[in-house]
Amino acid sequence: MDRSIFYGNIMLIVCIGIYLLWWALAFKPEAEEVTTRNGVIIIIAAIVGIIGIIVMVKGIRSVPEGGELFSNKWVIIIGVAAYVALFLFSWFVFKRQVTTELLLIVGWTVLEMIVVNVMYQYGMIMSGRALLVITVIIAASIVGFICYLLYYNLEGNKAYIDGMIPLVLTGAVTAWITVLTALI
Repeated sequence: MDRSIFYGNIMLIVCIGIYLLWWALAFKPEAEEVTTRNGVIIIIAAIVGIIGIIVMVKGIRSVPEGGELFSNKWVIIIGVAAYVALFLFSWFVFKRQVTTELLLIVGWTVLEMIVVNVMYQYGMIMSGRALLVITVIIAASIVGFICYLLYYNLEGNKAYIDGMIPLVLTGAVTAWITVLTALI
């Protein structure tokens, strides 16, 4: 398997760590207003994340089709449909301002599910473990979406912590998947 997926996931972990730092500084209840420092931190997180995704996609695209658990194209199609459905659900039902985080939650889910698919395709994990990892990815995404919905209804430290939960969770799951790709 192309090591690009492993290195891309490492970059995503770094991105998540930088994003968490940004969140911790920018959204702390007693934080100052917007600062240049916070802007620089989030730009660095975005750059590292985008490069990580590009590196991962390079690795994913190097894999010939055939033998996968499910079609990567269907994962992408379902991901787009899920994003639209969650966007509409959060906007119309919860009157929640739509932010980049929803795209990040769905995009991360799609990307990591495709990584699991590639690992299965290469015989790196069997179907039972692949389904376990996919279940954990989906569970982390559901928790992230719930936090996303709750955020604007919370205040102070509750909102601050709520915003960190998806970052910590996706960082942990991404680290786990990275370890799986490294060990096999």
